[in-house]
This record gives sequence, C-alpha cells and structure tokens, in this order.
Amino acid sequence: MRCSVGTCSVAIGTCLAFVVCSPLLAQDLNLPTREQEDEQFSFHLGFFRQTDGPGNLGGNPFIDEDETVYEAIIVLDQKMSERDRMNLRFLGDLVSSASITRETNPMFQALQSHPSGNKHAEVGFGWTHDYDDFKLGYNASIGIEASEYVSAGWGLNLAVPLPGGNTQATLKYQGYLDYFEVKLFNGEQPRRDQRLTHTLEGGLIQVLTPKTVASVTLNHTQQSGFLATTWHSVFVNGVEVSEQVPSSRRRDSVTVRVRQSLSKLNAVELGYRFYDDDWGIRSETYEARYFQYVFDKKLLIEPNYRYYDQTGARFFDQVFSVPLDFMTSDPDLGNFHGRSVGLKGTWIRTGWLPGRKADLSLSYDYYRRSDGIDFYWTVFGYTVKF
Repeated sequence: MRCSVGTCSVAIGTCLAFVVCSPLLAQDLNLPTREQEDEQFSFHLGFFRQTDGPGNLGGNPFIDEDETVYEAIIVLDQKMSERDRMNLRFLGDLVSSASITRETNPMFQALQSHPSGNKHAEVGFGWTHDYDDFKLGYNASIGIEASEYVSAGWGLNLAVPLPGGNTQATLKYQGYLDYFEVKLFNGEQPRRDQRLTHTLEGGLIQVLTPKTVASVTLNHTQQSGFLATTWHSVFVNGVEVSEQVPSSRRRDSVTVRVRQSLSKLNAVELGYRFYDDDWGIRSETYEARYFQYVFDKKLLIEPNYRYYDQTGARFFDQVFSVPLDFMTSDPDLGNFHGRSVGLKGTWIRTGWLPGRKADLSLSYDYYRRSDGIDFYWTVFGYTVKF
C-alpha cells in the first residue's frame, strides 16, 4: 500500500536547469547540475528494519511491531526532445508483517503469519515540457497490493526561474485515491473503503552568494475518507476494540534549508521543519549534513544527523478507561522524540560500464525513538548516465 514506514520516506523528482553552481550546492536542494541534463537509468535497492523493544515495551505495549521491508526502485529519465523529458518509475515492496503479532488475539496472529508478507508494486509516469519562461510537468501512477489495495496518483508541477537568474519558484500538486479492503484487528473484513489525499506545495530556491544557497518549502495536505490503520486497536477497560480516528485531516509544514560551500571539496547544510495538523500533532525537525569529496573527487561522503520532537494527537493514549468518539494507541500518533545518524557514500563515474558514466552509492541510517521503537535502513544505488 502507498504509505510511509515509521517516519521514513523517499521522494524522486526533477527540476529546472537554470543555475550553474557547485555540485555540492546543487545536490539535494533541487538545483540541477550539467550532468542532470543527461539521460539516466537508476536502480535502488533498500532494506528497512524496525524493532519494538524487548517484551513489547516500545510504542503500543499490547502489540509487537517488529517489521522488515525490502524495496526496489527502477527509474528511467529520458530526454525525448530539446523541450521534453520523460520519467518512468517502477517500484516493488515486500513487507514482512509476520512479527506484527498480538498474544491477546490468536486470530490476528494467524492472519499475519504468512512468511512472504505483503507484496506491493507500483508504476509511475512523468512528462516535463520546457516553455522557455517556465517548465510544466505532470505525472500519474498506479499501485496495487493483490486485490486488497489499489492506489491511483496524479500530479502537476511548475518551475519558474525569476528575473536575475538566481531564484527559482516551484508549485506542485499531488493527489492520491486509495481503495482498499478493511481488515480489522479481530480478523473481520466488513467492507471496502477509500482515502483521498490532496497535497499542494510551494517552494523558493535562492542563490544568496556564489557559495550559499537557501530554500523554503510550504506544504499543505488535506485528507478524507478512512484514515485509520485497519489492524490497529485500543483497549477500553481491558476490552479490545477498533481504533477510531476522524474522517478528515489537515496537515501543514514549512521547511527551511541553507547550504554553504566551504571549498571546492566540501559543504555543509542545515535544515529545520515545523509541522502542524488538526489532530493536535505538532513536530519540529532539525537536520545537519556535511559533504566531503575525497580521492580526487571520485568519492563523495555525506554524514548526517537529525533530531525530531513530536506532541501526540489529542485522542492518543495507551489505554482508555471509557469509550470516546476518537481513540488511538498508534505510537506514530503519540508523544515521542527521536535522533538519527547516517552516512552515505557515492562513488562517482566509475566507468565500470563500457562507454557510460555510472555512479554507485551506499547509505546507512539508524533512528532511535524515545518510545522504544527503533529502526534502521540501508539503500544501495546504481545510476548510469548516457
């Protein structure tokens, strides 16, 4: 199903090529370098592992949320003409939920015991056209999880270089319609339901000096439909009942990043994000990332650190004494803070493929939460530039 695992998510996108600056400044701030004008084929293989602490002490004490995810992504970015580019994406997930068990509920435990877990596949298509003064793109995707879950996505994106050549404004819209079978904690499958998501994002990228780039991104998301996690439940006076959450949700965030080039070989980036929604959750994220070329610019090393702090939803608790209209014990909607550290290495232009430029990358990140749910993920990437 189209979702985020814990607080980890991955996004792939394209942008305008109007600013010529250091690759260290351009990378990850959506500022393209000359190399991004080439056609590219990339393959990424990811592994995600979540642990729930000893004896179900982390998160929800009534459920063991150990989880393993394998993910493969193939992306083809092709120049079709002087003004048009095409993007194709293929994604596959294998989510092991065999360890998501309840000792209090053998029926649920049996439902989740399939060794291969849940299989998800998704294909996406994107097209961008250059109108001289701006670039306009659109995308569509379809994801399936057997007959139990279907997700359709669509979107538009606009990128406009402003006068002076040092500023770029972006506007993006993304929509998703998810249609799925509701499977409750007690094994019942009462119906099919749906969820509709609309996201509007505006951004501004500014070159402040030849060595400094800043970006600001505003994000607004509106969701409606069945927003609960179907297999989540709560305990009311010792009795297990289904999780209940509102049928709509408003989510807003603002993100600021500044990247400073220290020399031709290194740079540093600082980031801050503030998030607020109408379920009562507020969060702040602080990030720091360092970039260093070594071995005559053949290897780029990127260590990073991240701190995250969140207040819980108004209707979150581990146990309830009386039934309420809305109740959840989902730890991702609770109070917690977390720290992560990571390291990424990219071996640039290996030349291992005859006549082609190729980059190899490997990253590892570890995230520790105050509520006892910890996870780590590693991603291997291979990109061929034509």
